[in-house]
Amino acid sequence: YTAYKLGKTLLEEYPQADLLFISCTNFRTFGIINLLASDLQKPVVSSNQATLMQTLRVLKLSESVIKDVMSQL
Repeated sequence: YTAYKLGKTLLEEYPQADLLFISCTNFRTFGIINLLASDLQKPVVSSNQATLMQTLRVLKLSESVIKDVMSQL
């Protein structure tokens, strides 16, 4: 995935960063977020992930359901 490669390269260049935010809804990120976070040992958040999370909250789903959905990405 392009997002994985770019994210890894970016955090290797800026190791002082606290997290990685991937701000482009055109990147396929759901399949790489957890792997990238694990490899980098830093949180990774994408626009797609944040949008989905907010949508689930607007639908008034419980935080436990949201957490379960997000863990399956």
